[in-house]
Amino acid sequence: MQREPNCWTAVPSSSARRFAMVPSRLFLLACMLCCLGTPGCSAAAKGDANSALNDSYLHACSCRPQEAAMMAPRPKPTATGPRAYAGQMTEAAAYAKRDFDREDWARARRGFAAMLRGDTGDDLGNRQIAAYFSGIASYRLGELERALAAFRPIARATNHYKHRETLFWLSKLAQHPRVCTAAGDVLVGYFPSPVVPLPQTTPEQRDAASRALYAAGRSTFRSGEFARARALLTRVPRNSRYAPLAAECLMLIGRR
Repeated sequence: MQREPNCWTAVPSSSARRFAMVPSRLFLLACMLCCLGTPGCSAAAKGDANSALNDSYLHACSCRPQEAAMMAPRPKPTATGPRAYAGQMTEAAAYAKRDFDREDWARARRGFAAMLRGDTGDDLGNRQIAAYFSGIASYRLGELERALAAFRPIARATNHYKHRETLFWLSKLAQHPRVCTAAGDVLVGYFPSPVVPLPQTTPEQRDAASRALYAAGRSTFRSGEFARARALLTRVPRNSRYAPLAAECLMLIGRR
């Protein structure tokens, strides 16, 4: 496996539904209380400023009975050849990466766009890395739809230079009500089996893995793939803040 040049290396920086029926709200509350009674759950909640899912997320990103089997099957991930090799980047690419490291997201994205157009003469591997960093820049700028548009083709091309790393950023997109459903539909491609291909050594990584499982499980619920949805949703850890929502999806699947 080819390694990307050190000058590209970057570590991702850390940086709603109000239920229509009272029983659903009570169910969610009961699940949360149950979660808080499990070892480690309350500590995780206290240590995570974003541990409580807000009403906007609950409204936009929960399973609903009327959504079951409502969407058409999604396209499967594809590989169109061997993984690209990333050689020495051009000077223009180095400037774009420097702007990215300085968190000048807009300027960096303009530089990456020039690479993607072929203006700089960079090879395919470096252009693929530029597409990935362009998606991160869009995310940092709050342009979630544009970030999703950048990450979608990377996720579908299993031989893309940054295919695996993109899973983390799709999971971050899945926490935003505006794009949680669309991000979940893309995340499904990473789960031919209900095993998260993400490291889970930090609280942020574990939260991202739980969110990816839940978002992909909700997407398969919406496409009527109930056995697959059940396999994904049952893997959401019980001490995760997404466990109550996963439990609600599983309850809806059990009624079918």
